Amino acid sequence: MYPYSYTISLGLRHPTQSLKQEFDKLSNISALVPGYLQDINEQRKSVKNQPLPGNYSESACGFSLEGYKDIWINSHERSMSDSLREIFSILAPHKPLFVELYTRGARAHLMIGLAVEKMSGENFDEDIFKELHEYHLGIELHLYP
Repeated sequence: MYPYSYTISLGLRHPTQSLKQEFDKLSNISALVPGYLQDINEQRKSVKNQPLPGNYSESACGFSLEGYKDIWINSHERSMSDSLREIFSILAPHKPLFVELYTRGARAHLMIGLAVEKMSGENFDEDIFKELHEYHLGIELHLYP
């Protein structure tokens, strides 16, 4: 198969409540680099912090992962499965926090940007899905041609 490039970050959403406290807690994890925080009903803003029409319909926040901030990784250099395993080991001491967030109605997800030029693929074994389940993490996949 042909190689692909990818990037991974962490996101959190809540349909009815602010994530300010959760954002502050997660910001204290050294492996997470705080990104954005938007509260439900707050005026929408562009990436350049300019006002946009309307308000946010949910709260959301995002974090870059140490070692993954603003970089795209070539799959021939490191598989996405290996990166996911590394991320799980980084987050392991904080697993109870992710379970707590889930029980309070927040939904955490790994945002994966995937850039392909030709037919590409990746194999994920059941351990990857088990870890996603244990952390209550979903996958948000963004494809880039």
